[in-house]
Amino acid sequence: MTVLALATLTVASISTVVGLLFLSYPFLGYLNGYIAARTYRLFRGAAWIRLALCSVALFPGMILALSLLLNAMDSDLLRTSIGESLESSTLVYLQLFINVPSTFVGTYLGLMADQIELPTKQNRVKREIPALVSQARIYITIAISGLIPFVALCVQIANVSTRFG
Repeated sequence: MTVLALATLTVASISTVVGLLFLSYPFLGYLNGYIAARTYRLFRGAAWIRLALCSVALFPGMILALSLLLNAMDSDLLRTSIGESLESSTLVYLQLFINVPSTFVGTYLGLMADQIELPTKQNRVKREIPALVSQARIYITIAISGLIPFVALCVQIANVSTRFG
């Protein structure tokens, strides 16, 4: 949906929007930590520092690593100027000095907030859990859930490339 909305913009506007997205991404660490901590506390977790480190390192860390890898491949293949290394160092700076502390602050504030109350009470009657069907197996579910966004992204990129191509 976002890619289709960007298709109506000019090339200069698209680069501005993408730059703003990259700039605003580290500031969302507060929400990342807060929501992770509230959910973690709902399930009675106790190791909040490990939660904060995982919140910082898993998805945002993978995004940072992927952007640095793509930037390194781009600068190696095209032999571009120093501007790309400045962009890489800016991304690392934003991740380490803005995203990490804001995630820890969000995690701390999320743990200090009241625990989320579930709207229903648990039934104390023990019931037998039936065996999983083949569609509910974890590896099949992971494969399908990873395939669906990839296919949607490919369709959106194909749509954008046909508009500009």
